[in-house]
Amino acid sequence: MRDWIGFLWLSLCLTTSAFAEPHVALVVGNSAYGAVGTLPNPAKDAAPLADALKSEGFKATLAQDATAPIAPPTVAALKTPEPTACDRLAAAPFDPDLTKGFPSVLKGGKINPDAAIPACRRALETSPDDRRVRFQLARALQSGKKFEEAKLEYEQAASAGSASAMNNLGVLYKNGWGVAKDYAQARAWLQKAADQGDADAQYNLGALYLNGQGVAKDYVQARGWLQKAADQGDPDAQYNLGVAYLNGFGVAKDYAQARAWFQKAADQGDATAQYNLGAVYANGRGVAKDYAQARAWFQKAADQGDAGAQNNLGQLYMDGQGVAKDYAQARAWFQKAADQGDAGAQYNLGAVYGNGFGVATDYAQARAWFLKAADQGDADAQYNLGVLYLNGQGVAKDYAQARAWFQKAADQGNADAIENLKELPRP
Repeated sequence: MRDWIGFLWLSLCLTTSAFAEPHVALVVGNSAYGAVGTLPNPAKDAAPLADALKSEGFKATLAQDATAPIAPPTVAALKTPEPTACDRLAAAPFDPDLTKGFPSVLKGGKINPDAAIPACRRALETSPDDRRVRFQLARALQSGKKFEEAKLEYEQAASAGSASAMNNLGVLYKNGWGVAKDYAQARAWLQKAADQGDADAQYNLGALYLNGQGVAKDYVQARGWLQKAADQGDPDAQYNLGVAYLNGFGVAKDYAQARAWFQKAADQGDATAQYNLGAVYANGRGVAKDYAQARAWFQKAADQGDAGAQNNLGQLYMDGQGVAKDYAQARAWFQKAADQGDAGAQYNLGAVYGNGFGVATDYAQARAWFLKAADQGDADAQYNLGVLYLNGQGVAKDYAQARAWFQKAADQGNADAIENLKELPRP
């Protein structure tokens, strides 16, 4: 048996009371104790001491190796919350209450109200005090144009502290959806949400200052709020910050900064930013002119249905810039944009038919498309319509009509129309 100094003897003696109580001792065996070095079997070596104490009337407890590391307690893993159908169908990506990693729908117009409304009603029945679920129900109702119901749900969620609900209440007042249009109320709700760091509200508040709605127009304030939202990754804010730098709204004009912000929004799939980035490369603003890059970005926006990008893509194919010249492709893209009402594309389609680019010359078709563009105020289309009436191409020759259309174009400063008016026979 090893020397007893090899053990730490801790005895806990209770004070004497009116009732006899047992003496208590705790015997601990250490595997490494300074005076004797390492003990090979501390619990076993401590056992004789414990037995001796028991024989003296102690209630002795033998402990295990006190120097051995104690295993940490087992902690049950927290259950990760699962997204509901309401989350998948109506959650807003910038909602501060949304659990990180949950699915969301960026644009309210992409919500399917027929699926989202019942899903969110069920979720609210399960969690009636969850402001995020109530906000999502309101968002689904708004997408279904049930504005009055949406307003009531937004108000309840906002009173519970939902910044996203405050923002959307501001949007209802800004647009007069389910309420009388009221820019002051809109600004008040947007300010509450923006001050809480809500990116959508910061963007919307910036837009109010940019357009002077309910506030004096203030490009510096607009840029400041757009910057806050853009720094949080809001693609609309990033795009509009690009516009501010492109035009010098509230900042010094800076094409490089404009391109950088358009790039951030375009990389998130924003079609308008993709269109503008294409225009930056096509015009060489802040970068070397690059038609191949312009075509690539116009293509991305055009594939999302952006009419301006479709028209510009058609122009690149018409001129063979960044792509091989291809009149059929040019006409196809002009047609897509013209069918959406884009005046520039309607003019270009008229020029395709009027000049026979990739199609048989057809003055009647040319006149029809020029007329659509001219009615939207396109000066070049108004001029060309005057030429058709002057020459009797696709229509009966009519000097009065020719003069009328030349006059419209001349009033917008079209130099060719001004010259033709001088040459027309006087009535």
